[in-house]
Amino acid sequence: MSNVFVKEGRIVNAKGKEIILKGINFGGWLLMEGYILGGRNIPESEFKKNFSRIYGVEELKRFEHAFRKNFITHQDFMKVKKWGFNCVRIPFHYKIFEEKPFKYKDEGIKILDWIVKMAKKFKIFIILDMHAVCGSQNGDWHSDSKGEALFWKSRDYQERFVRLWEFIADYLKGKDFIAGFDLMNEPVITKKTRRKLLLHIYKKTITKILKIDKYRIFFVEPNLWAQDVESIKDLKTPNTVLSVHFYLPLSFVFNFVKGLRYPGRIEGNFWNKKKLEEIFIKYVRFSQKMNVPLHVGEFGINFRSPQFYGECKYLEDLLSIFSKYRVHYNYWTYKGVPLGVYPDGILQLLDNLPWIARHSSLWGWENFYSMWKNSKNKIISSLRSENFKENIWILNVLRKFL
Repeated sequence: MSNVFVKEGRIVNAKGKEIILKGINFGGWLLMEGYILGGRNIPESEFKKNFSRIYGVEELKRFEHAFRKNFITHQDFMKVKKWGFNCVRIPFHYKIFEEKPFKYKDEGIKILDWIVKMAKKFKIFIILDMHAVCGSQNGDWHSDSKGEALFWKSRDYQERFVRLWEFIADYLKGKDFIAGFDLMNEPVITKKTRRKLLLHIYKKTITKILKIDKYRIFFVEPNLWAQDVESIKDLKTPNTVLSVHFYLPLSFVFNFVKGLRYPGRIEGNFWNKKKLEEIFIKYVRFSQKMNVPLHVGEFGINFRSPQFYGECKYLEDLLSIFSKYRVHYNYWTYKGVPLGVYPDGILQLLDNLPWIARHSSLWGWENFYSMWKNSKNKIISSLRSENFKENIWILNVLRKFL
């Protein structure tokens, strides 16, 4: 049985040997994100509503099926293995599995079957990440929200969340290379009176799953976009990993402020490796205090130049810190259409294809609305990874630490 477990603050295999998970995210595959597809960050549900208004619900289903079969294929798992990574974090929308409350889709099961098959074939550990929960766990587009986190206001949504994880856990019981479940991506509760709710939901979900499968790892993200570790200080559950996200300093990493250099003065401070470690060490100390492994589920960089702005130096310094403290990690993200902001993919679609239209007033995936009828085959085939180019500078830095 090729699985991993938490033991005495480490992730180990069945023989007790420590395993450091080093991988990437398949962002944008099972939950489409605008900037990954070269466009605006509108919620996935808004994109689908507009698409189905033009082409109908059945054509939307055909589009979704074609997108999923082509955006990530067996060649992508093969490539990840060839690069040397041992782990893939897979963000997914709860609607991939839930047809209606407490009823689950055959298509979602087929996707799980295929993921298990690929993981076993290429010996790659999988972390399943519920990136968008029922009702949305934060107000951002990547939780398929229109600005509100309704999940925290509805017991029905919360129960559906728990039950869906029970379903997934039961279906994957005994399956090899499923490292574990990232229960909820970047939860955000701002009201003090509700902050204990996150801890309650985590405890309930973990308790339920342990009755089904006591061997899976739980990657647990704290409140406020996986930053506020104190929000889960009272979580004392078996097989648990602290999972945080690290995109600091944001204005440099996301390229929100143009012309910033690393090392250099950013956001009023001088940022270098010493500063990064000074910020990151709080997560290390917290995980040590809890005696749980530390995982960085997301980190990355918006790539501008191999020489001038220091993006590669930033990643090298950060990965060096991860290595020093034996931190597990997944880079964000595997592939995408590069824009001037947000983290780029290791694979990049550089061509200015008609649907990307960087010269136009409308960029990226929203061009599907007008082009799908006459160009569906060209659009879908363009999304296959053979049309993307490796960012060798970023890839070389990542591979240096494998």
